[in-house]
Amino acid sequence: MRKKISKYLSNALLVFIILVLFIPSWRLKFRTTWMKLFMSDVEFVDNGRTSTSIDFPMFDSNDVLLNFQSLKGKPTILSFWRTWCAPCRAELPEIAKITEHYKGDLQVIYLTNETFEVIQGAGISVKEYPFIRYSPYQSADFEVDAFPTLFLLDKDLNIVSKITGGGNLLNDSNIDLINSLILEANT
Repeated sequence: MRKKISKYLSNALLVFIILVLFIPSWRLKFRTTWMKLFMSDVEFVDNGRTSTSIDFPMFDSNDVLLNFQSLKGKPTILSFWRTWCAPCRAELPEIAKITEHYKGDLQVIYLTNETFEVIQGAGISVKEYPFIRYSPYQSADFEVDAFPTLFLLDKDLNIVSKITGGGNLLNDSNIDLINSLILEANT
C-alpha cells in the first residue's frame, strides 16, 4: 500500500514537472512564485544626486500621455521591467504595496516598452497594477542593463539611488529614505 502511494506521488510530481517545463505560462508562473519565496531585501542607498534633464512620453492603459518631466514635485520610483522577467513579475505585488502605502506622496511608475496587449496577454492585470506605463523610448540617462532596474528619484527627478535586480523593497532603511524624500518635497 505504501509503495503504491509512493509511486502515485512520484508519477504526479513527474507530470507536474513536465507541465511546468513545457507550458510557458506555467513555467513563468512557477518561477515567479518560487522567486517571491526567496527574494532577499534590497536597499536604496543615497549615492548623492545625479541630474536627469531628459523628457520622454509614457502612456497609461487608457492611452493617456504622461511626460516624464511632468512627474516633478514628488519623489518617484521608476522601475524598468519586462513581462518575461520573473523577478520583475515577483516584484509587482511589492510595488503595489508601496504605491498603496505612499498614496499621494510618492509616484510609482513601472515602465516597459511592451504594449498593453502584450502585458495583458502575459496575464498581468493593468487594473490591479495601475502604475504600469508603456513607452517606446528608453533614455540613456538611465543606465538599464538588467531587469528589473529600479530608480529612486527626488522631487526634481534627480537619481538618488539605483537597484538592479528584484528584491523585497519594504524594509526600514528604504522606508526611512523614502520618508526623508517626501519630507524634503513638502518643505
